[in-house]
Amino acid sequence: MKRYARTPSSGTSSPAAPRRRPPTLSPAARRLRRLPGIAALVLVAALLPACTSSGDESDPKGSDAAGAVEQSGEGSAENCAAEAGEEGEHEGDAEGEKGESDEGQAEEEQADDNGLLPNGEVGGEGWSEDIERATECAGPEYPEDAFLFRRLMTTGSPDRTAFADAKQQATALRTLAAKAAPGPGSRGPQWNFLGPKNVGGRVADGVVDPTRPDTIYVATATNGVWKSTDVGETYTSVWPANITHSMGALAITPNGTLYAGTGETNPGGGSITYGGDGIYRSTNGGKTWERVGLTDSHTIGRIVVDPSNPQRIWVAVSGNLFRAGGQRGVYVSNDAGKTWSQSLAPPNQTTGSTDIAIDPRDSDHVIASMWDHIRRPDARVYTGVGSGVWESNDGGRNWHRLGAAEGLQAPSENTGRIGVAFAPSDPDRVWVIYANNETGAFENFFRSDDNGQTWQRPAGADQLTDSQSVYGWWFAKLYADPDDADRLYVTGLDMWETKDGGQTFDTLDGLHADQHAVMFDPDVPDRVYVGNDGGLFVSEEDDANFTQSNDQPWSQYAGLDVSEQDPSFVAGGLQDNGTQATWAAAGDDWGSIFGGDGQRALIDPKDIDNYYACSQYGNCSGFDNGSTFRMRFTSDRFPYYMQYEFDPHNSDVMYGGGNRLNKSTDGGHTWTAITDDLGKGEAGNEPNPLYRNHYGTISTLGLAPSNSNVIFVGTDNGFLYKSPMPAPRSPSCPTR
Repeated sequence: MKRYARTPSSGTSSPAAPRRRPPTLSPAARRLRRLPGIAALVLVAALLPACTSSGDESDPKGSDAAGAVEQSGEGSAENCAAEAGEEGEHEGDAEGEKGESDEGQAEEEQADDNGLLPNGEVGGEGWSEDIERATECAGPEYPEDAFLFRRLMTTGSPDRTAFADAKQQATALRTLAAKAAPGPGSRGPQWNFLGPKNVGGRVADGVVDPTRPDTIYVATATNGVWKSTDVGETYTSVWPANITHSMGALAITPNGTLYAGTGETNPGGGSITYGGDGIYRSTNGGKTWERVGLTDSHTIGRIVVDPSNPQRIWVAVSGNLFRAGGQRGVYVSNDAGKTWSQSLAPPNQTTGSTDIAIDPRDSDHVIASMWDHIRRPDARVYTGVGSGVWESNDGGRNWHRLGAAEGLQAPSENTGRIGVAFAPSDPDRVWVIYANNETGAFENFFRSDDNGQTWQRPAGADQLTDSQSVYGWWFAKLYADPDDADRLYVTGLDMWETKDGGQTFDTLDGLHADQHAVMFDPDVPDRVYVGNDGGLFVSEEDDANFTQSNDQPWSQYAGLDVSEQDPSFVAGGLQDNGTQATWAAAGDDWGSIFGGDGQRALIDPKDIDNYYACSQYGNCSGFDNGSTFRMRFTSDRFPYYMQYEFDPHNSDVMYGGGNRLNKSTDGGHTWTAITDDLGKGEAGNEPNPLYRNHYGTISTLGLAPSNSNVIFVGTDNGFLYKSPMPAPRSPSCPTR
């Protein structure tokens, strides 16, 4: 997700050692080394069919909120459309007249190579203004891909049928391409896994197989489900290539039947995570999977198997991150997934369930958490009155909300994601964490010693104040030791542990940042697995001395580049794992060249010794024949994933920036703003201090290969420009 930028490092990681042990750092040192962020998946190694994602249009909370993120333009959408059409009728004549005029003035008024006039004025009234005006009318209603969906689909948003049709078309095209490929028996281009294996990526959940020793399954954020039969030493993918690879939860029954929930409930900080298309079941160790329902769930927070009846499956359905409504709340199947019913409906259309805990002594006693949240284009609204804790004492037929009367928190607009857990060894002990408030910081922590009837805030709750950083909604999971009711693991930036019933807490050493899952091996009491943004870690010493194998091939790529001089040199940005690079065709010597959340990486097409890497929010560096320099762009705001490009005819010339387009003529060493604020001052309404002021920025950038004076720039709030663009008005804006 987000986060905490490590110090840039160089070198390679040797695959010779079977395991590597991360350096031991104090919690303070770890916090100082990280800067938040999150990244999306780029498939590097295998040629996979298109995966489904939930880029649906947003439906912000309430009509007032919806209006707040729309730009009014001039009156209604119909008026805007009419205005755009009226202008279009005269566009051809106007452009023709302008062309003749421009030819006559060519010797008097030459535009420079970025399309701006020498005196800084806008070079005439190009069609870029028409695009800009039309976009103003439309307004930034929806985030990211939804802009495209609105223009391509009559309904304004995608549905499963459209995705299914697209997948069928893609499959047919691949089949035709394979048949047309040259050579006898050829099936077209063959793809080989390049790597890295020794880095890992986000693990959302995992389970230990109770029927096979040393066997585990891990659900990765964007790479499906993986299986290990040797205590996490090596892994094999057991997830079909032709269905969504975004995973939210895993569960396993006593006989080894697996249930996988697609769609990750942990929403991105800087970017987004992806939705899924329901619950899948496997009865043969992951060899085959069958979708068994909840196809409109989008994201799954937790799957729990009734310990007294493995036919009863509980699911916390979190719902669509971008759009209100749809399947949300607590669902249950009493026939191993053949049919489903909603057991607990949410209190409003933006609330979904994220966690469920079953009383080990009485499986009719269930506690569930609800989370009120939605992602707007310019803000994460990750708190609301719908967030809370519910309890059922009759197997889900009736529910009641727990709150101030029982010692928990009363409903509040400031309450976010919540986690719950029973202690397996003592069902009277129950835990609840309120992981985030409006700013994303830790809110509260409670313990019950009477099976959830009353709750108290233990003394150690104060020690958790900084445990969630400012994105507690990325965690919000509790894991109770199966043999010790006083021992509890609390996920957060670090893994927090109490051994005295919540009176004191400490953090575990030897783990990557951002914890998401804990697994206990019932046959090996001292064996503990932890899943986080760095992959899967294992301890054979009761959570001491964690190690990680060098075979975790599920990295999350955000950006990738290949040298045009030597294709064995590849560099790519990985979510929360920096920028990794390899200089070998076999891809077996990957090493880190830059820290933080790896983003766009570029390799100079003319000089392999010059390359560039970025982490989140415009933190970029260049590497010039062995020396390193910071790239300092002039902009007021920077997006999570910053765009920068080479001039296609001269790699010493580069373009990039945040809300202002910058130009460099010396290979990125110095930068100058060449436009005004292309986001038009729209910084957004983000309440979280970490993610505030990153809206209204450049989200796409392209230079025409045939004429690098022609530049297109698009912003995340819906403005599209073609050079010439608005000239800079404030030469003293901040640099980075």
